[in-house]
Amino acid sequence: MTSEKKYPPIKLLEFEFLDDGSVFFDFDISEEFESWFKEEHNLKRWSAKKFNSWVFENIEDFLEESKA
Repeated sequence: MTSEKKYPPIKLLEFEFLDDGSVFFDFDISEEFESWFKEEHNLKRWSAKKFNSWVFENIEDFLEESKA
């Protein structure tokens, strides 16, 4: 991932492949990230559905960061 992030820090703590073929991701989300995310997506409160969609779009970046 480049140093020119478009979003505040977020950390992928772990990921696990589940028996049903899905993947579980565990993130450490800072208050700064949560505020940015809500503002970026015009949300009054946290939306897991929007976050999951956003993660899907950015997953390659998180996996690259987790290797470092």
